[in-house]
Amino acid sequence: MYHQYATSRFTAEIWSSLPPAEVVRELKYFKRFINSELEEVGDLLAERSAEQLDAFIDTSFEKPKKVLTMASLLTNGKKKAEGNGCQFDVLELATTVFSCPPCQCEADAETASDASALVGWSELKNHLYCASPKDKASTTMAHERKGKPEFPLRANKSGTKDALSLLKLLELDPSTTTVEEMDKLDPRFLCMCCPRELSKSQIGRKAMKWRESVGHLT
Repeated sequence: MYHQYATSRFTAEIWSSLPPAEVVRELKYFKRFINSELEEVGDLLAERSAEQLDAFIDTSFEKPKKVLTMASLLTNGKKKAEGNGCQFDVLELATTVFSCPPCQCEADAETASDASALVGWSELKNHLYCASPKDKASTTMAHERKGKPEFPLRANKSGTKDALSLLKLLELDPSTTTVEEMDKLDPRFLCMCCPRELSKSQIGRKAMKWRESVGHLT
């Protein structure tokens, strides 16, 4: 049912950021049905189920946004967001860099940087429910265990420092430059510490996009 609901109401780009079925099963409406001791419980009402899912998904991002916003502010040595914008705007800054430890554990050498340097809410929301292989094998969701952080993402202090360096090279204001603005600008960077390599009969250094550069530096 949840799969049908997701595919009928959201585009493929949104699917990866939706809460997993394990989380949805814990909603009171569905949990009561699953754990019912009655011999005949009937079927879940499609309309009622959709209402429950709509209400849950509409608010499912509110708490992680608040938690990640606070983590980002603390990483930057601030206690609150500056300016008149919404507090969630902090997650749209190009200096908001997090890492996903569960994905780093599973990544190989070529893709490890993708999990170590996640920039902006558009990337962060896809890692809210990531779990390590050990956690996946457990019957208890990782974020429900005693002593476990609620969300797997970790503020990447070195990544933020590297993003600041890139913005400085471009002479952009780190307190206002957003991920969207950097993506539109689409700058390229060279790592002068890396050796020159032969590619397509040419010797030189790889020109990296800005997100790739943050991951490369960290």
